[in-house]
Amino acid sequence: MLSAKQIPSGKNGQIEITIDTGNLSGAVEKLVHVKTNDPQNPIVGLSIKAVVEPEIGISESTIFFGRTPEGKQITKVIEITPSPGKSLKILSVRSEDPKVAVKLEPANGTQYNLIAVQKADAKSGYHFGKIIIKTNSRYSPEVTIYESGEVTAPVR
Repeated sequence: MLSAKQIPSGKNGQIEITIDTGNLSGAVEKLVHVKTNDPQNPIVGLSIKAVVEPEIGISESTIFFGRTPEGKQITKVIEITPSPGKSLKILSVRSEDPKVAVKLEPANGTQYNLIAVQKADAKSGYHFGKIIIKTNSRYSPEVTIYESGEVTAPVR
């Protein structure tokens, strides 16, 4: 229960703080400023600290295919692990980069392997894109992995 906006001198009150942790993970610290009528401390800072466990663990947040010649296929594997005790399901995975194909394979138990392939028929040039993982999570309905690489033309 939240206290009144004004609390008489010498009395106690309660402050309720809500933090949206949807895009956060790991150690988190937030600062809340509370106005007071104390002339010596007109504003008091409350530090809120927490460790946010992500609903879905990803072994790497980015993929770099490197510099590779035309005609060579490069495969990268990312491990995806839902947090224990969560009923998280992966609904789909797609690449927004036409030079990269993706698929999802079951691994151990609830773990998955995301297979990202820079295609052998990719034409020379730099490429950048996103791999989108859709989940049934209310907090993390989409997880994005950024990818990039360079396909080099054959030396003549």
